[in-house]
This record gives sequence, structure tokens and C-alpha cells, in this order.
Amino acid sequence: MKSKLLFLVLFLSAVVGRAQTATGPGMMCVGTSATYMGTPAGGTWSSSNLTVATVATSTGVATGVSLGVAMLTYTIPAGGFATVAVSVVATPSAGVLTGSGTVCSGSSTTWASTVGGGTWSSATPAVATVGASGIIYGVASGTSTISYTVSSSGCSATVTRVVTVNAGASIVTTGPTSVCIGGTVSHSGSPVGGTWSVTPSSVASVSSSGLVTGLGAGVASVTYTNTSGCMAVVSDSIIASPTAISGVGYACIGTTQTRTSSPAGGIWASSTPGIGVIMSATGVFTPINPGTTTLTYALPSGCYTTRVVTVTAVPTLTVTSSPVACGPGYTLNVTGGTGSYMWLPPSGLTCGSCTSPIATVTTTTTYTAQDYGTLGCGATATITLSPNKVYGNITFSGTAPATPSVRVWLIQFNPIDSSITALDSTMACTSGSTLYYQFDGKPAGNYLVKARLLGTVAGTSDYVPTYGASTTVWNSAATIVHTATTADAQNINMIYGTVPTGPGFISGYVYAGAGKGTADAIPVQGITVYLRNATGDILTCTYTDAAGAYTFSGLAYGSYEVYPTEYSYYTTPSPILTLSSGSPSAPLVGFQKYTTSGVILPWAIPTSVACVQKNEVVLYPNPATNRLYINTAMLGETVVTIQDMTGRTVMTTVASDATPALNIAGLAKGLYMVRLTGSHAQHTAKLTVE
Repeated sequence: MKSKLLFLVLFLSAVVGRAQTATGPGMMCVGTSATYMGTPAGGTWSSSNLTVATVATSTGVATGVSLGVAMLTYTIPAGGFATVAVSVVATPSAGVLTGSGTVCSGSSTTWASTVGGGTWSSATPAVATVGASGIIYGVASGTSTISYTVSSSGCSATVTRVVTVNAGASIVTTGPTSVCIGGTVSHSGSPVGGTWSVTPSSVASVSSSGLVTGLGAGVASVTYTNTSGCMAVVSDSIIASPTAISGVGYACIGTTQTRTSSPAGGIWASSTPGIGVIMSATGVFTPINPGTTTLTYALPSGCYTTRVVTVTAVPTLTVTSSPVACGPGYTLNVTGGTGSYMWLPPSGLTCGSCTSPIATVTTTTTYTAQDYGTLGCGATATITLSPNKVYGNITFSGTAPATPSVRVWLIQFNPIDSSITALDSTMACTSGSTLYYQFDGKPAGNYLVKARLLGTVAGTSDYVPTYGASTTVWNSAATIVHTATTADAQNINMIYGTVPTGPGFISGYVYAGAGKGTADAIPVQGITVYLRNATGDILTCTYTDAAGAYTFSGLAYGSYEVYPTEYSYYTTPSPILTLSSGSPSAPLVGFQKYTTSGVILPWAIPTSVACVQKNEVVLYPNPATNRLYINTAMLGETVVTIQDMTGRTVMTTVASDATPALNIAGLAKGLYMVRLTGSHAQHTAKLTVE
């Protein structure tokens, strides 16, 4: 009996002892599961608090439901059991992943989570890898799942995201990556179809094909972006080039040039030394033969600049001049060179860039002809013009004759002794639309000019020549002071003189000698005789014939005077001649030309009321200074008229026995003509005032 009881106790003890094991984690996270094991097999599981943890009855898989502690019990059929205390704790958050969902192969992108402290992993490292800091590096095209896991108190949470790896861009460079300004670097991008850009734009530019051109010194960052947005970047160095070579693009044989460029330290060279050589260190260029050469200035960096230079020979120029056939100018002629000329100074020339301009100058002028047609290497030649001419235009106050024929005389005047000499004469020519005369190559001196309109009927209404500022008498016009190096003008204006018509008649003679009927009474032919009105206005003129006779006919009744002129003679006009119905003519208005005293005086024909004293001394002293005495005993009461050498009356007075001395202190030093008209005789003499 005791042995049976002992066996039962031992049996029950063995059974109960085997049901006492239940194993598994003492902690789990909310929402996570764990498997618990119990021995012996065949038992069932239960939870003391299903709101904290549940457990599968047969499998022992427990799931955390909420925070707290639950007892998990494993019970065998025999009634034995075992328990495990399980604490359910909170599950951590892995957060939200941020970052680009794409990355280029060969490039990287960085991801992050809103919760720190986790670990990263890539499902497909052959496509993309991820580092501990979340840097994702594209390895090959494709996709990979990136996981981020956060663990806390034995619990963990994982968040995942897919990253797409696109094919990357690459750049292949042909040639050097360091070029001079103006040089180029050739790049190609892969895969094709992308776009190019460069920064900074002041250093370089890039074309759509990847050709980079250097613009300024510096480093250019060149980027190629493919159609996926992936980029590749290379750097090109742009080196400064020398500045442009100084100087023009031509050089003249016989003239050296110094060329410059910067920075210093470069080497000079000429492509064709036979055309021109250049000193390698100084840049001094010497032209040798006509042709073209290229000058190069190179820096140690290899950057260089060039300049093409054309070498030209200097031509030879010749300049001559000749007076124009009719006109005040001189024709300049330049020969030689290329035919492309420029004249300096251009003033006074009809053309500043032609072969044969006409120069109009009044003083000595030097002109320079420049040949600029040979690339700036034209020669120069000069010519100096000394005009040396007396000239003038002949105009008409009214309608000019259809073919005017005018002869002009050049009269030289000596202011010392008042002598006048006919030096030359010429026929006026037509310069353009102007009647013109000139005398070339005359010596320095004082001159007057005298003109005559030929081929007209003298003594009737016609043109009368005037001189200078409308001086009708040629020998009282302003004297032309000529220096033989100037062009001096005296214009002549033909004024149309109108004679009032009527039955009147004036005629007379001009003789040289003692008087009519004497051996030395010689007719003066060709002398100009003016007809003036009572106020001295010239109406017309005529000329004496071979017999010394002149005639004015068809005159209206009125008052007139006759005034003959001749160079080197001074004239006293006739008395006022009054024509009327009772005395319609004045036929014997004569004049005597006195060669010894140089005067023309009225002379009555055939008898004279006054004789002319020729050789007697009737005034003294001569030369005189302040006082002049008149021998009135020979002349009687005398009218004294003193004229200067221009014919201007400077003094008129009356001398008699009571006042034979005249005060001439007011007269300037010089030569004068004194005309004495007395009751017994007339006398004309020259007076020198000192």
C-alpha cells in the first residue's frame, strides 16, 4: 500500500514539475509580436490582461496592445501551468523622410528624417547606396528602396522610400583646357541632347555644341546638363593675350617704326624678314622691300597677337606752276606717285585733292602736295608762289558790248620826281564771265593803269573807264604799290556816259611846242580828251587824230569843259564853255602840251591872250621850307595853285607886289606842281618842299 502511494506521489510530482516552464521576452512594443514557448508541449496560452497584450492560445504568439503589464500563462492538460510577466512599452517613430526622389549616377543627394538617431539602409546597393548620414549616392540607373530604422527600449520603427537613379552626364574635352583670350576649347557631352552653360560670362562663352571661347582672363566653369537634369562640370583656364600691336598697317621703306604691345616680356618676330625685319626684344621694325609681312608678339604663356603690315616704296613727286591764261590764278601741276593727292593748305585752291588745282594768292604762299594713295607712304613736294602781278577786273555799269575790246596800259610812277613811264600794255581777256587784265613779272614800284574801250565811236554817248573807287581820271587814281611778291588789284569800271543831244558842237586841237605856226608846234595824236559838264562829271571821251584834232558834236545847249589827259602830264581844263542858240559851237578849244614842265594848259587859237614863260625863274627858293617867293613883276597879279603828285590841289592863293611871299609851312615834304596864272603870262613849275 505504501509503495503504491509512493509511486502516485512520484508520478504526480514528475508531471507537475514538467509544466512549470514558460519562456519568452519580458518586454514587447505596442503593435509588435513575440513568440513564447512552454513545456511540456501540448499546453495552451492565455493573457491576464487582453487590453495590454494578447496571446495565441496554441502558438504562444503574443501581441502588444497597449502600455502595461500582462501575465502570460502556459497551462498543460494535466493542470500544471507556468507564467511569464510581459511589460508592453511604446513603439518609437521613424519619422518622415525628406530629400530628392531622384539622383544622377555618379552624383549624390542627401535625405533626412524628421526623427533622428536612426540607421539607413538600401535594398539594392548596386543601384544606390546610402551612408550613415543619409547621403545617397547613385551607382547605376534604376530604383532602390531606402529604409530608415529608429530603435528605443528594445523597440524599433522603420520608414522606407524609393529613390530613382538617373543616368549621369559626362564631359569629354578635346585639346587643352587652358587657352588664350580668343582661343577655343572643344567639349562634348554625354548622353547627347543636353544643354551647355558657362560662368562667369565675362570670362568665356559656350556654344550649343560645347565650343568654349575665351573672352577674358580667369577660370570658366562649364556645365553640361542632360535631358534628365543631370550635370557635369569642367573648368577651363583663359589666359590673357597681349594687347593689339601698335601702329598702322603699313610702313614706308626708309622709315623705321617702333611697335609696342603689353604686357612686357614677349618676343617679336616677322613672318617675312625679306620684306621687313623686327628686333625680337625692342619691336623696332625696319621696312626693306615692298610686300606684306605679319608681325607677331608672343608671351611666354604661348599667347600672342599679330599685325599684318604692308611695306611700300615712297614715290617721287614733282610740282610746277604756271600763270593761268586769263585770270588771277596760277595752275599747280603735280606729277609722280599714284595720282591720289592732297594739297595743303587748301585755302586759295579750286580743288584740294586734284592734280592741277588753280591757286589764287595775293602774297607769297607755299603749297605742299601729298601723295596719299600708297598706303600712307606718299611723298611730298612743295612749291612757293610769289604772285608778282598787277591785275584787275573790267566791269560795265550797263549792258556790256557783245564783244568788248579793251586795251590796258601799265604806267610806272616815280614819287621822287613825279615822272611817269608807260611800261607795258595788254588786251583784256575773258575769265569766265568777267573781263580781266593782268601784267606779270613786273619790278617793285608804284603803278597806275589806263584803259581804252576799242572799236567804239568816240565823242558820243559811250563807256568811259573809271579806276579804283570810280576815279574817272586815270592819273589821279590811287597808286598801286607793288612789291614784286604780291598780286595787286586795280579794278576798272566802264561807266556809261550819256551826252544830252542837241545842235551844239565843240572842237579843238592839242599841240606840243611853242604854239600854232611855229616850228615846234607838233600835233599830239591819240591823246584822250574828256568832255565834262560844269560840275566836272564826265559825259564822254574821244581821242585826237593825226592832226591833233578832236570833236564833240550833237551836244545839247548847256555848259561844258574839255579835259585832255596824258601820262606824265598834269592838265588844266578848259574854261567853262557855254553853248546856246546864240553861240551853238566852240570850235577852237585848244591845248598846249609843255614837255619841259609836264603840263597841259588851255591855249587860244589862233591868238593867245597869255604867253607861257618857259625858262624864267619866277618862284624861289626851290627847294623851299617855310616861305615861297613869287616874281610877280614878270606875271602881274598871280593866282597860285599848288597840287601834289596825285593832282590834288593843296593850296590856292593870290600873290602880288604887296604879298610876294607865301607861307608853305603847312605842306608836307615832297614834290609839288605850282601853277601860276598871272595877268601877263602863265607859268608851271615843279617845287620841292623840304
